[in-house]
Amino acid sequence: DALEITGVTALQPSPGTPLAVSVEESRKLADLLALMQALEERELLAGADSIDLSSDSRMEMRYEDRLTVRLAYASDYSYDAKALQAAIDYLGPEERSVVDLTFEDGPHLYQEQGEG
Repeated sequence: DALEITGVTALQPSPGTPLAVSVEESRKLADLLALMQALEERELLAGADSIDLSSDSRMEMRYEDRLTVRLAYASDYSYDAKALQAAIDYLGPEERSVVDLTFEDGPHLYQEQGEG
């Protein structure tokens, strides 16, 4: 399945060309690419279902359709990818959770709230 990216607007998108965004969104795009590279380096990118850049304060990634991962902009994404791997190992394969990596004191894990 393809990785769904929301929260940035592509300028003149066409298949096979690099993603171009407005100057206002260029920082978000740079952070997105840095995050994707860090995830790829740890072989985690394939588990990413979607990345939402709509918020100006943080990114939110859906991972393996069971984890919601919150990430700060301008973060050390290599560290974040390592922390995500540790959280995945800790939680086990079925647990649904929020992995909040926006805190300076390290990852915070929350039970994911069911809808309804």
